[in-house]
Amino acid sequence: MSRDLYLVCYDISNDDTLQQVRQYLQGWRVQGQKSAMECWFTVSELQAAKDYLYSLIDHSTDRLLFVRLDPRQPVMHIGKHRDFDQHMGSFFIH
Repeated sequence: MSRDLYLVCYDISNDDTLQQVRQYLQGWRVQGQKSAMECWFTVSELQAAKDYLYSLIDHSTDRLLFVRLDPRQPVMHIGKHRDFDQHMGSFFIH
């Protein structure tokens, strides 16, 4: 079962929901920032994550974005980073 790399971005208005979203995504997170995480998902994991997160958020105020990344793209960092694992990668989309 192969995994694909996704950038998961979120804008959550409720602090409790925001914490739940962050904690849930930690299981797949390899890199990221406060509201954008790079996560590896299988097809079924991705669907489960979408379903679960969809059930948490307030659809009138919150936003979720899943973007599939191409792991063959060169790595480019702008600014400070920490705990970067060259094999896992971090991506700047331009």
